[in-house]
Amino acid sequence: MSTITVPNPVPDTNEDCITLHKALEDFGCDKEALLNVICHRDQQQRQRIRHSYNRKYEEDILKTLKSKLHAKLEKGAVLWMCDPAERDATILHEALRCMSKDYSALTEVLYLRTSAELLDIRRAYSSRFGRSLEEELATKIDGSEKKLLLGLLREARSEDDEIDTLQVEADTKDLLSAISNTKEVNKSVIIRVFTTRSSSHLRDVLDSFKTVHGYSFGKILKSKTHGGFRVSVRVVMHCAKNLINYYAKTLYESMKGMGTDDSTLTRIIVTCAELNMKDIKAHFSRKYQRPLHEMISLDTMGHFQTFLMLLVGVSRHEIHNGSFVKRLSSWSAS
Repeated sequence: MSTITVPNPVPDTNEDCITLHKALEDFGCDKEALLNVICHRDQQQRQRIRHSYNRKYEEDILKTLKSKLHAKLEKGAVLWMCDPAERDATILHEALRCMSKDYSALTEVLYLRTSAELLDIRRAYSSRFGRSLEEELATKIDGSEKKLLLGLLREARSEDDEIDTLQVEADTKDLLSAISNTKEVNKSVIIRVFTTRSSSHLRDVLDSFKTVHGYSFGKILKSKTHGGFRVSVRVVMHCAKNLINYYAKTLYESMKGMGTDDSTLTRIIVTCAELNMKDIKAHFSRKYQRPLHEMISLDTMGHFQTFLMLLVGVSRHEIHNGSFVKRLSSWSAS
C-alpha cells in the first residue's frame, strides 16, 4: 500500500504548475515549495502536472529539475516525476554507466517487471537514450551475468501462480546436477531456471532444493560463484522467496555502518512508495527493531532527507517536530 498523502481536494493541475514554476524560478529554487507539491501527488497527478507544465511553459519539467537541483535530490526528484517505464529505464541506464556495474539494480528491475512492463521499458530506454536496452546489456556486460540479464529481459516468464509439482521436481534435480561438479557450476542450467520460471514456482524449487540437498541454494551459490553473476542470482532468489523482506533488507544494508548508498535508498523508496511501502515499513520495524523513517533521518540530511521522509509517509510536522528529533538523538546514543 502507498505511503503518499494526497490532499483532499487535490489542487487544480494548473495551480500546481504555477506553484512549481514559481518555485523553480526563485533564486536557488524554493525546494520546500517544490517538495510540498510533488511529494503529495500520485503518479497520475504528477503526469498531468508534467504534461500541463510542458504546454504552459514550453519546457520539460524534468530538464528544469535537472538544471535547478543537484546531486541526490535532483536524481530523486527526476525519478519521482518520470512515468514508471521512464523511471526504470533511467535506473537501468545509471546502473550500466558505472565502472562497477550495479547488478542489484539491473536484476531487480528486469526480474520484477512483467513482460508488458519490460516492453514499455525497452521503448522508453530507446526513446530516452538513443540505444536499445538489449544492445546496452550485450555490449556493457560480459560473461554469465550478461546471459542471465538478457534472459530476464527476453524470456516471457510465467506469471501464473499455479504450481506444477512435476516441473518443480525436475528443476530441483537440474539445479542439484548443476552444482554437483566440484570444479565448476553449470551456470546455463541456473540461468534457464531463474529466467523462465515464475516467482511462486522458483520459491518452491528453492524450498525443495534445501529439503533434498540439506543446504540452501544460496549457501551453495555463495561458495561456488562470484561477481556479478552471484549478485544477480541472489537478487532473483531473494525477490522470489520474499519480496518485502528483500526490500527491507536492501534498505537496511544501504544505511547500516559508515556512509549511505544513496542510489539504492532512493531507488527503492521512489519505486515502492506507491506500491508496497506500508508493508516494507512494517516488516523493517519488526526485523530491525527500529522504524525505517528514523534510520533515514540518521543517515540523510537537508531537502533530500525531507524528500525521502515525505515519500515514506512522515508528515512535515513530524519531520520538524522537536520531540521527534529528541527521540532520534536518544535512539542514536543507545
